[in-house]
Amino acid sequence: MKEAIIKLFNDIFNYNSKGNLYFSPGRVNLIGEHTDYTGGLVLPFGIDKGTYIFAVKNNSSKINIYSDNFKDGIISIETESSMIKKSHWSDYFKAVLYVLSNDSYSINSGFDAVIAGNIPDSAGLSSSASFEMVSMICLLDQNGYTIPQPGSEKMVELSLKGQQAENQFIGLQCGIMDQFACANAKKGQAIELNCDTLSFQYAPLETGEYEILVINTNKKRRLEESKYNERRLECEKGFELLKKLGITEKKLGNVGLDRYNTVKDGINDELLTKRLDHVIQENERVKKAVENLKNNDIMGLAKQINVSGDSLREKYEVTGFHLDLLVDIARSTEGVIASRMTGAGFGGCTVNIVQSGKLEQLCNTISNKYTNDSGIKPDFYSFNAGNGTCKLF
Repeated sequence: MKEAIIKLFNDIFNYNSKGNLYFSPGRVNLIGEHTDYTGGLVLPFGIDKGTYIFAVKNNSSKINIYSDNFKDGIISIETESSMIKKSHWSDYFKAVLYVLSNDSYSINSGFDAVIAGNIPDSAGLSSSASFEMVSMICLLDQNGYTIPQPGSEKMVELSLKGQQAENQFIGLQCGIMDQFACANAKKGQAIELNCDTLSFQYAPLETGEYEILVINTNKKRRLEESKYNERRLECEKGFELLKKLGITEKKLGNVGLDRYNTVKDGINDELLTKRLDHVIQENERVKKAVENLKNNDIMGLAKQINVSGDSLREKYEVTGFHLDLLVDIARSTEGVIASRMTGAGFGGCTVNIVQSGKLEQLCNTISNKYTNDSGIKPDFYSFNAGNGTCKLF
């Protein structure tokens, strides 16, 4: 990628010059689904695919950026002008500039830059958070600020600014997981994150003869946003009922399973009980999954992933025909020990643990069965746990 992006810069801007290369990965969430917005636990890892920016100072106050993924020309942004949202990919860059400029950072140095990414499109792997975080360290470094290391207190702060950029400028009320995972990833590690306190720990992601396989249903999402908001509202309603039953925790994600079980029978709402069951039990599954990773217990991890998937289907009801079909086919295929939906649901991807030695055979089997039953051909992505947001040179 290094040589390719430098050549791209030379072709687009028509000059050669020494510059700086920045990177931020995408992410996969192993377990802890639909828990982030309740202040619960998640277990993502940064993938070895991501977004790159190569930048060269241009001795002005103008930033000129070109995206190899969109190929719609050079976009020019004045660092000192007000940021205007245009429903364009460059909004994410502007959002980061907006947040930094409104904070204590002095961002006034211009540069020319090309952006290139190798995260699969529309796969729910946080390409937007990856772009936000790589844009942030590019802007900071080009203006003389030190780039913090993944996992440091300062990088955690920058993760929050990435979330603010999406919330305040883009207008999407995302949780903290995506930006946090992209920014603070470490090679060979997953991150257990408490989305309320932002306390976190790394856990070794050593899968031995197995590997993580993401499969895209390629089903277009139509209900995602409305159903996502519906689930959030149901969780809020359920939490209010728990408070009336004596629960004193400030966030639903802080409610322990034992405490929940002592008041559960008083809820008297079957639907809300199912939603609460998922969120509170999912937090326990994340804790068990972390212990599985620490003990190098891949079968134990697989069990937690499968139970999580069943809960997302039966209790949280965020799957649908295509995700259910793909999970059922995968689980019945030799060489697959775990499969569940990942992301918001109602389409998108599954995360799977599969035997490396049977990868080609099982991919062919799953592809043929899924295509035959759905009329859609799935896509397969194999990832390793890679490093977080950083300056490469």
